[in-house]
Amino acid sequence: MESFAPGARVNEVARRHGLTPQHLSTWRSLARKGKLALPEAPETEPAFSVLKIDDGPALVGKGSIEIEAGGVVLRLASDTPATRIAEIAAALGEKRCPSR
Repeated sequence: MESFAPGARVNEVARRHGLTPQHLSTWRSLARKGKLALPEAPETEPAFSVLKIDDGPALVGKGSIEIEAGGVVLRLASDTPATRIAEIAAALGEKRCPSR
């Protein structure tokens, strides 16, 4: 998607993301033909969550991970794999931005 922005140069975008220009050009061609779906451009700036590390007494258990989004609080064990946390974050993002 970045390579389709006005003024973007395929060589520069490819280099920035560790791709060859030919690889990116193939993806661009597939996208133009409708064979590769591109995410929609966000209408607003990306939103970020605040991460707080508290050394005080834990309310939900030592070493737990707490994610709060849209009034919902998720509590995960500290040994929850990073990939699972990323999946949860992505799912929460999809709920916030259903147009993606």
